[in-house]
Amino acid sequence: QYPNQGDVAYFVFRRDGKVSGGAGCNQYNGKYSFIGDSIAIIDVASTRMMCPQIKIEETFFKTIPEVVRFKVNKENLKLYDKQKKEVMNCIYLKE
Repeated sequence: QYPNQGDVAYFVFRRDGKVSGGAGCNQYNGKYSFIGDSIAIIDVASTRMMCPQIKIEETFFKTIPEVVRFKVNKENLKLYDKQKKEVMNCIYLKE
């Protein structure tokens, strides 16, 4: 149902305020909250395996704390920083 570890980075936002997923190689979890179109993803912790594409993963984890806003449409979840710059564009799958 979700991508296999090593395929792509992804988020799973649960109704209980927890977020988890894969960053391309390592798995992670944390918490999130949102009001309107504002979002905070906090307390992110991950496994620490060494991976061939570790630079991509490092960028992914560095970008998460910068996210403050989001937009969702039928196919995409877009995440933005304080300067309203799009920092991630994700495929949106709703269960």
